[in-house]
Amino acid sequence: MVSIDPYLNETTRHAHVILPPAFGLEVPHYDVIFHHFAVRNTARYSQPVFPIRDDQRFDSQIFAGLVQRLTGKALATPEQRLSAGRPTAAAA
Repeated sequence: MVSIDPYLNETTRHAHVILPPAFGLEVPHYDVIFHHFAVRNTARYSQPVFPIRDDQRFDSQIFAGLVQRLTGKALATPEQRLSAGRPTAAAA
C-alpha cells in the first residue's frame, strides 16, 4: 500500500511506503472559492514561504512518478497528464 500523506496516522501506519507531499507554507496557493463570495472582484496568489525539503515532492510530481512506475511511460506534456486514465476514442 502506498500513502501520500504528510502525517503518520491510523491509515498511513499500514502503508508499505509513505510519500510526504509538500503542504502548507511550502506550496503556492491561489484562493479560488473565497473570492467568489466577495463583494468586489479580487484575486489573491500567495508564493510559498519555505522551500520544500529534499524528501518532499509536489503532488503533481508524486502522481507523475507513480504513473511512470506503474505504466512504464512518463507523462511528458500537459495534455497527456490531463487525459491520463481517460478512455481513448478507440476504446469507447
